[in-house]
Formats: sequence, C-alpha cells, structure tokens
Amino acid sequence: MQAITRAYINQQIHCVITFDGQLDARALRCALRALMHVEPELACRFSVRGGKAYWEHRDDIDQIEFLRVEYSQSPDVEVKQYAAMHMLAERDPLVQALLIRSDHGDTLCVKVNHMISDAAGVKKAVALLAELYTRYLADPDYQPPEGSFRERGGSWDLMKKAGLLRTLKGIPTGIPLFPKFQLPHPEKDEEGGEYAIRIIGARQFRKIKSGSKERGATVNDVLLTAFFRSLCRTLHPPRDVPLPVQVSVDLGYLFEENEISPVCNLCGAIYTAV
Repeated sequence: MQAITRAYINQQIHCVITFDGQLDARALRCALRALMHVEPELACRFSVRGGKAYWEHRDDIDQIEFLRVEYSQSPDVEVKQYAAMHMLAERDPLVQALLIRSDHGDTLCVKVNHMISDAAGVKKAVALLAELYTRYLADPDYQPPEGSFRERGGSWDLMKKAGLLRTLKGIPTGIPLFPKFQLPHPEKDEEGGEYAIRIIGARQFRKIKSGSKERGATVNDVLLTAFFRSLCRTLHPPRDVPLPVQVSVDLGYLFEENEISPVCNLCGAIYTAV
C-alpha cells in the first residue's frame, strides 16, 4: 500500500531533535551503521521482479554514507530543504540523517522511508539509535549484536488479531470521501516542495492539554480542529462540500511486546470530514 500511495504523497517520516551542545559525529555515524545490523530490515532495498514485490538485503551497506554534516546558522531552513528531498526505496538507504551545526548547538534530522516503517516504528528506531550512540561514546570499539529478520506485522496479522467478522464490519466505515479540492501539489516527477512547520512550546502545550481536558476533549481533538481551521482559511472551501482529512491510528497496541518487529507499518486511518 505504501508503494502505491508514494505516487501521490511524500513518503518520508522525519524526527528532528535539537541539542544545546554538539554531538559526537563519529559515534553517531557508528550508531547509524549499527542500527542496520541490529534491525536488518532497515538495510534492505525494495525490489519488484517477475511481478513480485519484496525486500532485498543490500550488500553495499559498508559503502553507504548514512550521515551528512552541514554547518549553518539557519538550521530550520536546512531541515525544511532536507525534509522535502525524496528517497527511493529501490535505490536510496531507508534510513539517513542530517546533522546541522550552528553556534547555538546541533540539530539532528533523521529521515526514514515510510515504506519500511510508520511513525511509531520510527520513534522506536530513534530510541534504539540513541542507545547505540551512548554505547559508542563509552566504547568506540563496541560491536552490536547481529539482529535477525522477524515477523514485521501487517494487514494479515491485524486481521488475525481482530477476527474476520470485526474486519468485515470495519471495511464500509473505512471508505474515505474523495476530496473535491486539495492543496497545490507538484507533478509526480518534479523535485522540491517545502514543509510548513509549527512548533508548539511546552507552556502552550500545557495550556492546550488543560483546556481540552476541561471540555472533555483530547489533545488530538484540539490539533485536528486547528488543522481544519487552517485548511479552511487557506482553501476557502464552499460550505456544502465535505472537507475530508486522513487521521493516522497506531494499531501497534494490539500486539504484545516482542511479538513482532518494532520497525513495521501497523498504522490504520480514519477519515474525518467537516
């Protein structure tokens, strides 16, 4: 499914972390490379041969540069440009990172191809990357354990967990409304694009959380409302035409820890329309 939808949307997931000081670039490079050994599915390429699609383990991992280091006093600009760059699962590494150095500290942007993992899996991969980085800081000669390919979890596993009846009941409600209008989008083969980023600070987040709780809502409710409001102010949709938005749902809670690989696509979606 992710291979199909990448023709219409940017299939990259990004994790951006800022630091007051500087990271050890050598330890970070070692940690990124070690991540491919601990979770070998991240060291694959997407292949289609004879009408069959599958993940193929790469034999050139030692020749790939997973980390790029840039010096800039405008890390936000660099992150936006880096985030807009596409990665092809058939050619490019599924995980790579950009380290931006400025006078105010380091900014690390980790880019993961959505074809190999959803956002929940990326969070787990970044946590593992941090653990490996710490180990290489303490021991530059650290040798990570060689991981093995595991059941990654997918639609079939979810169907077995939910049962056939519940799965069939969920199908009619999962059909989205087709949008009558959309944001401008470049042609399929065009490069470029840009991300609009809004950072919600700790104080503002606490206000959102407190205010939503008083009204019997969740933080997701508030963020989705703000997103709809911004879309309406940007697109100026007619009042009688539904405006659907896809909302991701993490379905990993259905599985026990260590039951499947943490790096996988176990996200569903609901389609909210105003």
